[in-house]
Amino acid sequence: MRNFIDKKVNICPSCLGKNFQKVTSNYLNVYSELISTDLGITEKKLIDDMTSLKCTDCELKFWANPLNIDIRLKLYTEILPIHPKGDDSSGMYFNYDGLCNKIKGESKKSSKRLRIIDGYLSSIKFNSNKEYQQIKSQLIESEDYKFIKDKLDELFKRGPLDFSRHAGFRNTSINEDIINVILRNKSNNLDYIEYGSLDWGPINSKEFIKFKCLHIIPNNDIFWNSQKRILEGTLKHKYTYEKDMFKDYIELKGASLGLILIIDHLKNPYLFLKEFVNKNVKDIFVLVEKEEDSKGLPVQHLTSWNHKSLKRLGEKLGLNVSFPEINTQKYIYTKFTNKKLISI
Repeated sequence: MRNFIDKKVNICPSCLGKNFQKVTSNYLNVYSELISTDLGITEKKLIDDMTSLKCTDCELKFWANPLNIDIRLKLYTEILPIHPKGDDSSGMYFNYDGLCNKIKGESKKSSKRLRIIDGYLSSIKFNSNKEYQQIKSQLIESEDYKFIKDKLDELFKRGPLDFSRHAGFRNTSINEDIINVILRNKSNNLDYIEYGSLDWGPINSKEFIKFKCLHIIPNNDIFWNSQKRILEGTLKHKYTYEKDMFKDYIELKGASLGLILIIDHLKNPYLFLKEFVNKNVKDIFVLVEKEEDSKGLPVQHLTSWNHKSLKRLGEKLGLNVSFPEINTQKYIYTKFTNKKLISI
């Protein structure tokens, strides 16, 4: 077994506090499975050695000994080189053929097959719990879905649920907030910057074509660097790499920044966002998964957030903080706004 953990974290990555308590984590998923297998250890040892902590000042959860840069780099380039949610968020697999092709070749009880099915179940608009339970049973227990093809076609025609795996985050209520801010700020340079996945954020909406937008592609040890859309030429806006961001763009006055399911991949979220605030970004839009207290912190994330930790982060940045309601219980949506501007 080789060394896989980074040096001990002794300061809260969000509020910079120094008071912590140890918390339990038993969050097993595809990442813990694949990483522990690659390291030749059990998932329990992986989680135990990383040690989950909670900041007693802002309630942020983080790893005392996170995965080191070599393992995180290997995760996104070798262990799991294709972003699991990236293609799904495009909606191109939300159909009968897409479902069948995704589970093709998987054994009936394989964990991958069950995860794929769960991704569909959490994205379909069911009319009742009875309908959900019936389809769930048929998808899990059957290996050939021809006998329910008509029913599945009916379900897929309803379209995926907002904010679900197969809907992504291109067309949601968040769009209106960002567009209102763009129109208010009237930037001469960039209107909107999106850091993270090239596939699933508001920047991909048709509404944003008329604005000056920029994709920032994260470093390889932070997130998947999807070259597919770059090679295909399907990006609708300019892009740059994280390492070149402030070389290519020195002044960001009036621009807004979106982080959609990516802030929990950052080692130092406060310092990351502070650099953008110092460059005069006026508004920051953040979407995170709600933490699951019963499970703890997943190994692929460096942090886990709740309303208090997000509020303290915004206050530390000197920004106003609000939590607009969105049509999902799975995520927290946060708006950080410059205090000199009227909140909208």
